[in-house]
Amino acid sequence: MDSSPTSAAENLPTHDQSNTTDLSPASAVAVNIVQPMVVPRVPEQLSSSFSSRHYVKLNVGGSIFQTTMSTLCNCKCDCMLRAMFSGRMEVLCDEEGYVLIDRCGKHFSSVLNFLRQGSCPLPECKVEVEELMQEARYYLIQVLITDMPTARAV
Repeated sequence: MDSSPTSAAENLPTHDQSNTTDLSPASAVAVNIVQPMVVPRVPEQLSSSFSSRHYVKLNVGGSIFQTTMSTLCNCKCDCMLRAMFSGRMEVLCDEEGYVLIDRCGKHFSSVLNFLRQGSCPLPECKVEVEELMQEARYYLIQVLITDMPTARAV
């Protein structure tokens, strides 16, 4: 009998040795990790594959959104979303074609509405107003940050 110590990784089943009935605490839990694809975008590729009315699928922290290229690219400010979809930044896409944005999706609909209309109603709660302000800072939407105190009068 071999008395040499073994690492925990050596005891994990391999793909050909998987034991689906082993529910002991030492058994590994399978987690499906999807590796995102880095999709470099250049303006020529965007203009040939997307029209201003073409919908873009977004996955923001697990929340799914759809919007047009014109909403993302034709905003008056030079925000991060405009940079992502104008070809100045690489974007990550999942296997279903959703552009991945590693942020909480809680206030993203307000961000999109601001880009569409130039205004958005503020949440009632001060904590949520601060959360929306943090999102505006992250996406570099300076106009929303500046207009935040007057945004309620929409």
